[in-house]
Amino acid sequence: MKSKTESFSEEFRGRDIITLDSIKVRLLFFDSLGAKCSSVLVETPDVSILIDPGAAGLQPSFPLPREEKIRLREEAFKRIRHYGTSSDIVVITHYHYDHHVHPSRIGEMACLFRGKTLLVKDPNQWINRSQRSRALKFLSEIYRISGGNEPFEGLMETSRFKMTSDPFERHPKTTSLWRRSKGKKLKVYQAKKRWFEKIVESWKRNKWVRIFEVGGTKILFADGKEFTFGNTRIKFTLPLFHGQFLDNVGWVIGLTVEHAGNKFLFSSDLQGPIIEEYAEWIINSKPEVIVADGPPLYTYGFMIGKEDIKNVIDNMQRIICEARPSKIIWDHHICRGIFKPKMREVYSCAKRKRVNICTAAEHMGLKPLIERVKPP
Repeated sequence: MKSKTESFSEEFRGRDIITLDSIKVRLLFFDSLGAKCSSVLVETPDVSILIDPGAAGLQPSFPLPREEKIRLREEAFKRIRHYGTSSDIVVITHYHYDHHVHPSRIGEMACLFRGKTLLVKDPNQWINRSQRSRALKFLSEIYRISGGNEPFEGLMETSRFKMTSDPFERHPKTTSLWRRSKGKKLKVYQAKKRWFEKIVESWKRNKWVRIFEVGGTKILFADGKEFTFGNTRIKFTLPLFHGQFLDNVGWVIGLTVEHAGNKFLFSSDLQGPIIEEYAEWIINSKPEVIVADGPPLYTYGFMIGKEDIKNVIDNMQRIICEARPSKIIWDHHICRGIFKPKMREVYSCAKRKRVNICTAAEHMGLKPLIERVKPP
């Protein structure tokens, strides 16, 4: 019996791929298809790279029965497991469960990790308390399924944190805007600074986990680093804020994959991007294909506001006009509610500049799920 929301079935085989000469990007699952997820498999002649193999059910407010949300989440995991098993490299850009496998499920998903090289967000620094806790649980399970016999605590050592990257210096335009703010916004900025100062102290105080290799599984911290596999280069950003500047949701790492002059960019959760400096990173990278998440418009009024949305519209128009990629998959957070009317300027700009911007579902010939379900 077919689901009312239309299953992501075998009939879409081949329509989930974006080909960039020597780079092939397979879209595994995204929010537009029915689960919180932003996962791709990138293949070059040298290496196969699985990015962010996690999935979670859509939020309670999404107009879909709970049972159907669970089914679609499991369908996401099926596709990730099916295609991701063959990967050589696994990338984890941050420790939210829609980007990495929940520790309780790592055993059943061991085929994704065992014997692989994992390039992961550093769990020791530029990370908030929640994601640090999740990171340690995730890495300890990877250690266990890979054959680690000694206690995971044996991999812990004294903190080595040094402030080598000042977020205020790295975000001069955004910092300037916040510092010129007044009233409530100024108080928010001051509160954010106090939070940041406290989190830095925790990086100095906490024990750190080391990189490790066990049973053929290798864990490497990727923040700000480059890795070369044959003629394929994977280049990671320094930690980027998950959405807004000094946001306590934490940090993510973005990346580019380059081979034979072709370049693919995965932005991770920049929520737009909202921050101008992150738009400049995307523009300066000159990617041909971009996978990015849009703003969480369903949280308007309590997580993002009018100014954030304006920033997203301005930044996306700059990316379209200056980077001129051939394809942008704009999905994830943006697809959790009706989004096209509020982003009309972005889509109009893309049409004028002949830049193909769409959701993963649209690339596969479907409407985004939010446009196919009936509101409550």
